[in-house]
Amino acid sequence: MAHRLGTSSSDIVAAVDYLRSGGVVGVPTETVYGLAASAFNVEAVSKIFRLKGRPASNPLILHIHHQDQIEQIASTIPKSLPRIVEEFWPGPLTVVLKSKSSVPEIVRAGGDTVAIRLPSHPIFQQLLAKINEPLAAPSANRSNHISPTTASHVEDDFPKEPFPILDAGPTATGLESTVLSLVGVPTVLRLGATSVESLRQILPDLTIKTPSHQSDSPGTSKRHYAPQTPFFVWSNQNLTKDEGVLIFGTPTPDGVGHIWDLSDNPFHAGKRLYAALREMDQSQLRTLYVVLPNLDGVNKNDWLVIMDRLRRATQSG
Repeated sequence: MAHRLGTSSSDIVAAVDYLRSGGVVGVPTETVYGLAASAFNVEAVSKIFRLKGRPASNPLILHIHHQDQIEQIASTIPKSLPRIVEEFWPGPLTVVLKSKSSVPEIVRAGGDTVAIRLPSHPIFQQLLAKINEPLAAPSANRSNHISPTTASHVEDDFPKEPFPILDAGPTATGLESTVLSLVGVPTVLRLGATSVESLRQILPDLTIKTPSHQSDSPGTSKRHYAPQTPFFVWSNQNLTKDEGVLIFGTPTPDGVGHIWDLSDNPFHAGKRLYAALREMDQSQLRTLYVVLPNLDGVNKNDWLVIMDRLRRATQSG
């Protein structure tokens, strides 16, 4: 099975050696745990797709440790990029740029763009600096399943795969990075931990667009972040003791036997969302429901990411 390392210097060296040998490594980021491989090793990147059961049409994010590495993988540098980098990197923002042809086609899912992120997690930063090359690293879970926010979640998804995981404890934000395309009109392709409002302060013409093709952005398939147990939006159905419900500080439906309350604070709720969904999935209940947050009198923009994930995770998504 996947096995845990610590976060000491020797553990990071062991992870680097494993990556350089063509292996994959579970890595902590500030968003969710990732499954990393050397970006320019096609065989290693292919292992990511095989392990996850990831469609070839789903591109990967390349993680770098210094902004100078952008020039290794992007063919065009937009005028707005330096300000974006200064304001949001390192952090949970992925930027899509025109790709150099040297970036393997499998990473780009056959397209002409590349997704790049400079993460802020100190352990991942040390790993990236030590290996000194971009790493491809999607979330370390089976494709379309709930993203992992602890090393044990990664072990749960890969019980028979013998790769190492750098265990740095729970992630800080619990939600994936925002994906921002700077090819043409600035466009958010995936809502995430960096707010649209903060981006609009620099990019006033920013738009939000759900890609029509999976190959346009990672993490945008219609059904995603989903438990294996049937999961529905609650709309006054009668519930039983064999069913579970996720709430956000809202009143509990009558009759339900199992309740997960993530509170009415969107930032706290976002940090705990995936862990709660995994707990619900492992509870062996017959059916799961979510009572959507009450958005009356609150800043609805604060709930955009959670509402997006719930829409993709539920059967009605």
